[in-house]
Amino acid sequence: MIVADVATHDGPCIPSAAAPSIGEIVGPHDIAFVGRGNAVTSLGLGGHPAGRAGLGPLGGAIDSNPYGLLAEPAQLHVTDAGGNSLISVAADRATAVVTTFAPTPAPPPFHPSEAVPTEVVRGPDGAVYVSNKGNRAGVGEVLRFQP
Repeated sequence: MIVADVATHDGPCIPSAAAPSIGEIVGPHDIAFVGRGNAVTSLGLGGHPAGRAGLGPLGGAIDSNPYGLLAEPAQLHVTDAGGNSLISVAADRATAVVTTFAPTPAPPPFHPSEAVPTEVVRGPDGAVYVSNKGNRAGVGEVLRFQP
């Protein structure tokens, strides 16, 4: 997972790049401000896991695609569209999985739809809301939970 500090200067500071090995464009997905105006952005590594061989632990394939950000005083929440999860990032950049989203059931002959969480917000009721677009048409939803 990459959560990058955004440099403070005029003009673009985080480029997008074509990544033929993973079959898509890699670049910033979201931006949030932490502390007193410090900006962070999420940079995705989505695409086919075979294209990311060598990036994971001991050279294994990984699927992490950080997407939405929610900055709060003590932590940053990051939706991981590739890992189907919500991750917390502490001030010292230590990460922890808050929750992993289960697949959405589907009638035969379809396979369950993998969760693809994209955005995260804290609602006025104090709950966390996560949008889940799923991996096929008709399975999008908004999930609510108390971390």
